[in-house]
Amino acid sequence: AFITGGLHMHILEENLIVLDVKATTPEEAVLTVGNFLYEHGLVTKQYTQSILSYFEKDINSFLLGDMTAVVHSNEFNETLDNALVLIRLEHSVNFGKITNRPVRLLFGLVSTNSESDMQLHHHVLDLLHNKNAFSAMLTEKTSESLHEVLKTHTLKE
Repeated sequence: AFITGGLHMHILEENLIVLDVKATTPEEAVLTVGNFLYEHGLVTKQYTQSILSYFEKDINSFLLGDMTAVVHSNEFNETLDNALVLIRLEHSVNFGKITNRPVRLLFGLVSTNSESDMQLHHHVLDLLHNKNAFSAMLTEKTSESLHEVLKTHTLKE
């Protein structure tokens, strides 16, 4: 964990990175992220239902660039901490309703207020614009090795 602008955040800590999770539908993938966040004490039980209904209303707000989706909700009363988690799916899942939008990287973005929400979104964008980080997220074999690669990028801020 580190502090950004006075906010305590857990950003892609080793235990917050899970690789090659099985999911066959976008809903299943989103639920996987929600359950993971709940199991790690970052959100309330209700949060998973909130992100699922948010997702069903507007799937496009979850899509972010190539192979990537951000699972989030604006229900700050259902979040218990500020954190960014990464779940890589074993195989990409089509998130597109009309066109094919394969997603393999799912960021779970949890924030307790709009300021931390914005900071975490910026962090995700920075990672996606870094070719080495993006490549590592798709290819590293273990969460430990991926954490090491991402840590060097995270600490450059």
